[in-house]
Amino acid sequence: MTLPNLFLLLLSITCISVPLFTFKPTQFPRRTESARDGFGSVQLNPLVLNPAQKFIIARVLSNDLTPLHSENQTLINTKFILDHEELPADFERLWILNSIVDPVKFLSLLTLLRTYGESVATIQLPPSDDIYLLHRAAFNVNKARNLALNLGFRAGASWVFLFDGCSFLPNDSLTPIAKLARAPGTKLVHFTPCFRLYQNVALSASSSYEDLFPFISGHQECQIGVSRQYFETKNNDSSRPHSFSLFSESLRYGNSDKLSLLNQLSVEERDYVHCKDAYVGFAKEKSKLPIDDWWIIQECGYMVRLLYHPEKGAPQILQSPRWRQRMRNESMKNFWKKLEMMLNRPF
Repeated sequence: MTLPNLFLLLLSITCISVPLFTFKPTQFPRRTESARDGFGSVQLNPLVLNPAQKFIIARVLSNDLTPLHSENQTLINTKFILDHEELPADFERLWILNSIVDPVKFLSLLTLLRTYGESVATIQLPPSDDIYLLHRAAFNVNKARNLALNLGFRAGASWVFLFDGCSFLPNDSLTPIAKLARAPGTKLVHFTPCFRLYQNVALSASSSYEDLFPFISGHQECQIGVSRQYFETKNNDSSRPHSFSLFSESLRYGNSDKLSLLNQLSVEERDYVHCKDAYVGFAKEKSKLPIDDWWIIQECGYMVRLLYHPEKGAPQILQSPRWRQRMRNESMKNFWKKLEMMLNRPF
């Protein structure tokens, strides 16, 4: 089935009667069959690890922000990951649906993930008509990251590796990550290098870094993996063993929300960090040849950030970090307007 046909099928399955632009957050579908936790989330497919599964790949799926993203980039890229990523037997995936305001998109993603038997939790927008509160909540990605960590360790995981939503892990990237996770040692946090895909190319689990090198960016802001030992050392409140916030929830998307923790770890706790040389705060000039990155790829693995516009490829302008930031700012303003329309307010 082609991706456009899949999307139409999902829409037909999940279509609800509430028109998009009269939708209010207080009308968001509630799921009384699932228990909430301390993060205001609902576990729709609870995370349950079998005895062989000890490690979690966790991704946060948030709102598509146009024109930075295409309208359906999250759904298309998530379907691609589910179809092509090959996790080792001792790994499990966890998805956090983070304050997705469009009910059709929310239910389309949920249907897709449940169809594949994936573990899913959601963070819902607060039942409020306060546009400022809703905007802050929708961009609180760190709240979703903290939820992923707490759910993962509550389920018994030894490591939780956090990745941006539309990130793909080829087999050669998973090998060093799995090697680290399985080996006891003194490294309690892992930095995973990140590269952006810039062209619509044939990509699969067997794609190698050398194959992808002509079509990707230089190093981007790295991703973080956290061990249970590090998490429990930082969480000193024994009365709340799985309600700890490692990421600052006062920082919103686009305001160094992940970077603040990366900076802290790379400076104050370097001795605990595996692959500290993978630390990149924003973007780094691309290496001249793939062999220049050989050590870091073999030791640390990597993730490929899939296309913002998977239907037609990435606009050339998005290869510039400066223009990406400008489009991100424009897209966040557009999202603000969408929230206002949903609340029936003029703008």
